[in-house]
Amino acid sequence: MRASILIAVLGLYAIGVSGELGTGQSCSSSSTFVVTDFTVDPYPPTSGVQMSVNMYGTFSKEMYVSDISIRTRFNGGSWSYKYIDIGQTFNYGQIYTFSFPLTAGTTKGLYENQVGLETKQGSSFSCWDFTYHIY
Repeated sequence: MRASILIAVLGLYAIGVSGELGTGQSCSSSSTFVVTDFTVDPYPPTSGVQMSVNMYGTFSKEMYVSDISIRTRFNGGSWSYKYIDIGQTFNYGQIYTFSFPLTAGTTKGLYENQVGLETKQGSSFSCWDFTYHIY
């Protein structure tokens, strides 16, 4: 009986943990870097906190990544851009985690972020979108 209860509790814990792993959704119809996990910590963020962003996935063909582009817009306004240099070629089937810090907005409202991998600035081949509110 105790073993059954323990297994049930562990199962509920695993479901709860797995529910916290992914944030957002893909914003590209096809991708050379297939994202299998995207995390933002803390999520949801509070005003001005530094978030740790991790984009984990697999390359479906050999690809050069020049940079990570981060587009952010506030309350549906115009996009602002930030770029993180990568300058590395990844092999077919290679599993990789792109990790970087991102500071949350400070003004109350809705923030949308799109994280893209690019072969050159402005030429994205993978995109992930996530939103959050600052209250």
